[in-house]
Amino acid sequence: MSELVESHLESMTDELAELKRIKLFSPEEVKLIVKTRKEHEYRINGVTKHKEDYIAYIMYEKAVLKDIRIRRNKLGIADKKGAIEYKIIKRIHKLYENAIQRYSDDFPLSLSYFKFCKDANFQQTASLIIQNMTKKFIHIPEAWLVAASWYLKSDLNQALNMIYKGITHHKDNQDLYCEAVKLELYNRGKNNIREESQESQKATESEINSCKKIKTYIEAACEHIKDYNFLLKILSMLETYPFTKEVQDSIVTMLLEKHSDEETVWSALAQREFKGHYYQVPPEFQNSKSKKFRRKRSLEKFEEGIEVMKQKNPDKVPVLWGICLDWLVDEFRQQPLLNIVRQSDVLDMFEKASKSTALEEKYYVIWAQLEDDQTKVLQVIEKGLEANPASLSLWRLRLKYFGMQNNTKEFNECFSKAVFHVQSKSAPLWVAAIGYHTLNSTEDVVEAIFKKAVASPKEISDIFKPEYIEWLTLHKGINEARQTYLELAKKKPYCKELHNAMAKIEEIEMQPDVVKLENIYKLACEQFGHEDCDVWITLVEFYYKHRIALMECDPKFDLTEPVYAVHQEAKKKLGDQSFLWANFQEKFRLISQTAPL
Repeated sequence: MSELVESHLESMTDELAELKRIKLFSPEEVKLIVKTRKEHEYRINGVTKHKEDYIAYIMYEKAVLKDIRIRRNKLGIADKKGAIEYKIIKRIHKLYENAIQRYSDDFPLSLSYFKFCKDANFQQTASLIIQNMTKKFIHIPEAWLVAASWYLKSDLNQALNMIYKGITHHKDNQDLYCEAVKLELYNRGKNNIREESQESQKATESEINSCKKIKTYIEAACEHIKDYNFLLKILSMLETYPFTKEVQDSIVTMLLEKHSDEETVWSALAQREFKGHYYQVPPEFQNSKSKKFRRKRSLEKFEEGIEVMKQKNPDKVPVLWGICLDWLVDEFRQQPLLNIVRQSDVLDMFEKASKSTALEEKYYVIWAQLEDDQTKVLQVIEKGLEANPASLSLWRLRLKYFGMQNNTKEFNECFSKAVFHVQSKSAPLWVAAIGYHTLNSTEDVVEAIFKKAVASPKEISDIFKPEYIEWLTLHKGINEARQTYLELAKKKPYCKELHNAMAKIEEIEMQPDVVKLENIYKLACEQFGHEDCDVWITLVEFYYKHRIALMECDPKFDLTEPVYAVHQEAKKKLGDQSFLWANFQEKFRLISQTAPL
């Protein structure tokens, strides 16, 4: 085995020498290539061989080849261009051959080999691989698709034959039927070019023949494939070929007969109408390109679908309405200028939708935003809240409406109802109420709202306790804030941000009261020290930062004593939680090393 490996490596000597000579690779890089190739050679020439070893070697050689091409382009080195690369390509080819001989039943390997040969322009080898694939991998649909793609460049009939054979073995494979339709359409295109100089009747016959074949494929497919998405896919493929109108109509008929309980089907059919692919339209409108007419046809199809779905699949009616409204609003908003007539049409559809079913909250929000009449805006919001009583978005709109009307009584009543319905997610409503009354009411009213907020469940009180303290500081002074802080801080549920807010307020005083600051930090440790290492670290930082002020208050103050006490207390609270305790120790060590003395 060693002799074989050395022989293979010797055959690479000239190639590597050239890489080094033209300075595409450094001597160190060339040594690494030799080392890596040697490892791969030993693996594939060992007593026990594995497919993965061949694949790894092939992938490595492809990477080297790619790297050479990149470096040539980057450095502008064209010397020996092609000669070096060809040797590597031949080596990859040989590796593939050896691997295929051992693992001939491996389709992914054969497919990779084929793609390599096709890219390397080894036409004859690629053709042989395709022949072998269609014999050995009859059971794999992709083999027939790859074969058809290969033959399409030179022989359309042979490509069609490959697909036909594939279908005979895989009667339920959607990809094969789709490819068959694509090839027939491609064949029709070639025939069109060939027949341009011939009589028009012959061109029509070509169209008829293509349609017949496509229809045959679809009928055969439908015997084995019951997926409506397949029919929709074929329908989409045929859209741009007017001569397939009859086939398209037959597919639409099948969809309506067998899949009219699917909202996706009705959505697709409505979109076809908007594109001008009409189904069962009077002859005089067959070729109409009017956008107004296309929109009308599309909406009629949506409404037809909704009526059918009410009977066959009522649970999906809101979904279809949602698809319709999304499309309608999107299409409306794409216009650079608002069209009053079209806006009225859009609003009418929202009205119909709300009468037909309970819509999602977002549609009532959009509807309200589209309305110009403020009375109707409120009506829409009320309808939305009837269907979605816990909708934060709709309650916010309702509050905004009364705020803009400067109707304080209605605003307050709305706010109370909104908080009741939205519950723990009502923080934005509290913000809106505080904002409104800050502009329109006395401080006492604003403070009353704050007091209600801080007395609310934790999800709300945690947000507004710090804000209330800051508000008190600005409007009633720090002493009032200190007193309220102590009251709130000792009541459950505890709020860590309350301590942080009060500490910041104390810190920005001209002469911070270090005793009060220390008490704030200690209280935070008492309440949260069992789950948060940072509250202990904050207390340690406080001692280092304010040690001089603490000594002025107490000449006997010794920094080491409170810091040591914090360390011991933190160990008691966090010691059982290894991650938190380790985190604390690391931060404590950094403070001890970097804090000024």
